[in-house]
Amino acid sequence: MVSTVNTDVVVASITINAAHSLTIDADGTLEVTGSLTNNAGNAGLNILSNSSSTGSLIHNTAGVSANVERYIAAAEWTTGTDGWHLLSSPVAAQSISGDWTPSGTGNDYDMYIFDETKVNEYWLNQKVPANNITTFETGKGYLVAYEQSGIRLFTGTLNSSDVTISSLSNSGIASAYPGWHLVGNPFASAIDYDLGTWTKTNIDVEIQVWDEIASSYKTSTEVGGIVPAMNGFMVHTSGSGVLAIPNNARTHDAANWYKSGEEYILLKANDLETNMSQSSIVRFNALATEAYDTDFDSYFLQGFAPAFYSETGGNLYALNTLPEVTGSMVIPFGFSKNGSSEFSIELSKSISGTSVFLTDKKTNIVTNLTETPVYNFSAAEGDDANRFTIHFSSVGIDDVNSSSDIRVYTSGGNINVSLQQNSNAVVKIYSLTGQLVLQGNTGGKSLATFNATSLHDGIYIVSLVSGEQTISRKIVLRK
Repeated sequence: MVSTVNTDVVVASITINAAHSLTIDADGTLEVTGSLTNNAGNAGLNILSNSSSTGSLIHNTAGVSANVERYIAAAEWTTGTDGWHLLSSPVAAQSISGDWTPSGTGNDYDMYIFDETKVNEYWLNQKVPANNITTFETGKGYLVAYEQSGIRLFTGTLNSSDVTISSLSNSGIASAYPGWHLVGNPFASAIDYDLGTWTKTNIDVEIQVWDEIASSYKTSTEVGGIVPAMNGFMVHTSGSGVLAIPNNARTHDAANWYKSGEEYILLKANDLETNMSQSSIVRFNALATEAYDTDFDSYFLQGFAPAFYSETGGNLYALNTLPEVTGSMVIPFGFSKNGSSEFSIELSKSISGTSVFLTDKKTNIVTNLTETPVYNFSAAEGDDANRFTIHFSSVGIDDVNSSSDIRVYTSGGNINVSLQQNSNAVVKIYSLTGQLVLQGNTGGKSLATFNATSLHDGIYIVSLVSGEQTISRKIVLRK
């Protein structure tokens, strides 16, 4: 008897008897809340994969064996810059042999592990016997590329318990990428880096995953913290790091090789000749500092796309979180070309109420990316990497020092708007990131009071809108 799961199914328990089988289709998900018993061996439980999706299983019973497919698209073997995947195993003690190490003309492969301690040759080649890369280790990530597309098979006992990775090092100047480690999702489902009882001792909050289409790394802020089944990801530690991946972080998510609601500025440097791209994020949080914060920031990691990063205090960032945005703030951005010559910088996501201006110091061109979100340019060998800056201004807010018969002040936990005459103006209160945090109406009065006890202490813009006129004031709220 053969049963197939091709939709989202949740059951209390399942027993697969000898000579029977259960198949989770590439589009199917199965969650077993109680016991899962497979008496039919590996072939009794099959999780399928195709070019667009892979089946997903969440269960808690130890010792369950299965066959788990993973479709891997082919690399463009002549360039060596695309078709790379970060891979991990959902089963224990999977041998690196057979389909994982094909041979013959037109059927080559590459497989590497990452060694944080090295200055050079930090990618260790599986083809070199001295590296002793013969078995997929649970919780470890692998960089792979295959000359031919195909479905490859993991066979064995499924990982269903928490996995702890200890003694993660930061070798400082002795390392090309100090503190970075390639780890892997050990389960047959996606995991959420923000869900469950993770242990992240000396581990930065942000992770980075590989985007094979962009040929670059993306931070968890951009991808929403989701790591797909059988996917590796990069973590950064300050030293003596311990990462425990809990089974209660498992989730069914349709991402094939890797979601986010918060506001931030997302810039992308696009290679117009190869379609590679590198993302860089700037965001603002009053708890952050201008130095590197393990709770908010993420260092830049180089891929095959053009290098593109913000710079603060000598650090290069893929994700740069600063305490606040001001009109006088200027953030340097570095850019280094890859093998191409024609590029663009694109504003893919922004903060409401804020205009983003890009300055190209090579051409002296200033572009309002909020109005024109793509800036095209050429780059040549030897260009100064410190080529770009960004700065900000508020959208739709007049000069905060403009004169009028309006007084705005704070008292206790209130924001007060005092007018010379009764008015029905709309009052909008913005944070310095442009987020609308309070809104109300003067209600035909000359004095309107707004309860601001829910707001954090800090600087705010209070705007009065009456007809087509907008008048704004800057205030400092201290409760």
